Amino acid sequence: MSSTELEDAISTSQKILQGIFPKPKCSSKLLAKPPFRFIHDIVTSTLENTGFPDQYFSPPELDSTNLKDKESKLFFLEKLIRLVSVCVGFHIDTRPSKIVAGLEPINTNLLLAEFGRVASMDDFDHDAAVKYCLNDGKVGQFPHILTNENNQETTLMHTEKSTDARTDAKEGSSESKDEPDVDAENFNDLKHWADIKWQIEQCNSDVSRTQALLHDVISKPKCTEKLLRKPPFRFIHDVAMALNKATSLNLQEIFRYVIVGAINGNE
Repeated sequence: MSSTELEDAISTSQKILQGIFPKPKCSSKLLAKPPFRFIHDIVTSTLENTGFPDQYFSPPELDSTNLKDKESKLFFLEKLIRLVSVCVGFHIDTRPSKIVAGLEPINTNLLLAEFGRVASMDDFDHDAAVKYCLNDGKVGQFPHILTNENNQETTLMHTEKSTDARTDAKEGSSESKDEPDVDAENFNDLKHWADIKWQIEQCNSDVSRTQALLHDVISKPKCTEKLLRKPPFRFIHDVAMALNKATSLNLQEIFRYVIVGAINGNE
């Protein structure tokens, strides 16, 4: 990361965001390493001045005093990244854990700039985008993806990513016939199968990402960083059983199928 690249990213963020709200002040110092509270203030100020993203975040999520622990911050950022990704048609290349740690200032500025750009577009169907996200729509398939005729550099920068996102979406669509039928009523407020599949594809060795993915599904056992860095068997078992209960995925039947297949394979 060069200082010029960061300066350009900060300048773009300032140009877009300062035209939306007077506060918080988008200083170069804050944008060079955006703290969570600053990002949260940008979201709430944008909502107050533009009406976007209305009805996307819950009232408790819009109150920063409720977002003190790391898990709640990661979940808020995960939702923000997803919303912006849906609107622009490609996955914003940043992770909540990196944002919180201040390790990806350029990509964080990209996220904020794209969020502000989406909010500023009068001819964009913001309500449809929010509804699409809340109904578990996939990135790359929203029919009203935001175009960017006034910013060719940003568009060119992400042409390849947009193409990949659409390709993945088509492949996902062709594979959907092989995916198990899932009764949406059993999920209640949980993610639908398509979104769960996408999140699984994003899994890596990042403990913070694991915490963020599990946060919206189970409340117990507590997925602490200490346990996740070296998970004991009992902890893994408890997580599996909690997921089974919360999602009705019938892990017992899956385990039986795997064991029978292993036995048959050894015969």
